[in-house]
Amino acid sequence: MILDLINYSLDQPVIDFDVKIVDQKLIKINQEGNKFIICINEIKSSGKGRKNPFEKRIQISPRIKRLLIENEADDYKPLLLGYDKDTNTFTFWKFDIYIETNTMQSFYTRSQNLKKAQNEGCDIYFFKRRQAFYRGIVNERNQALSVNAFLFPLVLKNYNQIFNRNILEILNEKIRSWNKPYTKDELILCLDLYFKKYPISRNSPEILEISNFCIRNSDLKGFLPRKKFYHEDIAKNFRNFNGISRKLENIDSGLRDDPSTKHLAIKKDTIKKGVVPDKRAIIILKKNYIIKSKILDKIKLSKDAKLIKEKIISNDVNFFVGNTNLIKVSKDKTKNEIQHQDEPNILLEFDLNHSYTDKTLNLDNISDPIEKHNALNRATRLHEEVLIKLAKKCESKGLRTWKSIHIDLYTEYQNRGKLFEVKTFDESNLDQQIRHGIIQLKEYYFRYAMYNEEILKNTDLFLLLNNNPEEIIKSFQIRFLKDQNITLCWMQNNKIVTFKKDKWSDTRPAIKWLL
Repeated sequence: MILDLINYSLDQPVIDFDVKIVDQKLIKINQEGNKFIICINEIKSSGKGRKNPFEKRIQISPRIKRLLIENEADDYKPLLLGYDKDTNTFTFWKFDIYIETNTMQSFYTRSQNLKKAQNEGCDIYFFKRRQAFYRGIVNERNQALSVNAFLFPLVLKNYNQIFNRNILEILNEKIRSWNKPYTKDELILCLDLYFKKYPISRNSPEILEISNFCIRNSDLKGFLPRKKFYHEDIAKNFRNFNGISRKLENIDSGLRDDPSTKHLAIKKDTIKKGVVPDKRAIIILKKNYIIKSKILDKIKLSKDAKLIKEKIISNDVNFFVGNTNLIKVSKDKTKNEIQHQDEPNILLEFDLNHSYTDKTLNLDNISDPIEKHNALNRATRLHEEVLIKLAKKCESKGLRTWKSIHIDLYTEYQNRGKLFEVKTFDESNLDQQIRHGIIQLKEYYFRYAMYNEEILKNTDLFLLLNNNPEEIIKSFQIRFLKDQNITLCWMQNNKIVTFKKDKWSDTRPAIKWLL
């Protein structure tokens, strides 16, 4: 676990590094020319009978200490590192002239300091050194610097300062600056979306989904409260849809700026001026996804993006930083489980405040004709107006609303789910819209309720139209919708209505909860 955390944290800033295992508890790291030899341990309790019950420690054997000293002669900087799994923190101790080379030696910290490092990013515990051969105390204090484990490369970068007295003040500011750039995982998610959908509206569900994954990524690392780990302007609007949309533009500019990737940029008529190229995203692309003849391996990119999403959804740090598969062991809906689906999607809170913008669609990336049709339907202003009216209606009833790449709107009322598909129509395409709506509702219900268990199994299905279809709808269509347990309804004078009682069946009770 410790080695997985170290490898993952070093990989995320897109820096050059090399990790070698020297011994069971010793590793060598070369980070951009800086060489370290690090003794890694799990932090444990000091044992019963100690004066301070909150005291924790690591222990270093004489053999390990001699190996550290030997490598120090070869310009390796020695570090003592302890990992506390309860707080997911690393603690560092200074390896200096006071090290006792011929005895087992303990290095201390406290539970309170580990907890503070977990909540605020870093903390220091000062303790007096203890001699092994007599009970005297040396007048020298040692420091135990504890940090969030994902900040490991930041500690290495500031190795020469980490045991200064004012390190907390220095490190707190450095943490916020260190976390400002997008991480490797975040950039891979954005690169995958770029090559699948760009150009894309900043209000699209795909943008919101990537935003949500980035937020959950940060949460899983323990970067909360966010103002402790990011600058105020970033924390306030952390990886929101505007930020993700800008990042796609940065990637587009970066591709065009580099002669070796210029041919991969998505062609479009207008290129935004003044956009800063994202060079780190291009480095990731070159190192991992460009194959012979300058061809982009989209399959590998998509596969890696999918795995990142699965790891984030797992909410399990061991799986998140490692390469092993997480096995699904329970069907408990309260547990976050890995679902082996082609495109792991999550429900997002419906944003009632976003305004409509004309959406530019890249239909070349959509091979399924039905999916292409649905994408065009969702892109219309009328579709969004109907959807916003529906969401506001739910909000007025005190109901929370969600959406996803597939689902137009989902809410819950009295322990029953309510799944809506919105369709706009005219006289020429009503049959087609109803047919597509039925297929989508049935598929999304199975996918989200039965397969992924993200929505309630007891969910009612609604096909919401923008206008009254009574004059042109066919009787068999009404009966078929009834047979499929789908309620057809429509917007009329800002109200949601359905068929009257004289139409084969009374569907009004199905929407009574929304009236």
